[in-house]
Amino acid sequence: MALRYKIKSVTALWSEERTFFDAGIHNSYPTLIETSPGELRAVWDGGDTKPHRCSIPFGKFTLKPNL
Repeated sequence: MALRYKIKSVTALWSEERTFFDAGIHNSYPTLIETSPGELRAVWDGGDTKPHRCSIPFGKFTLKPNL
């Protein structure tokens, strides 16, 4: 129902789980790509119990350097 992620630098452990998107809807086939250091893009299909896959959301976010 939500899209979450963890981050890891080369020299650190994995971060705690963080929520990128949570709207209480069904999400599937998420794709996350880092377009440049700290810049991420995501796309997934979403919907509710009726109908499934009624939207294709796109999102972008920037990671803070100290993470």
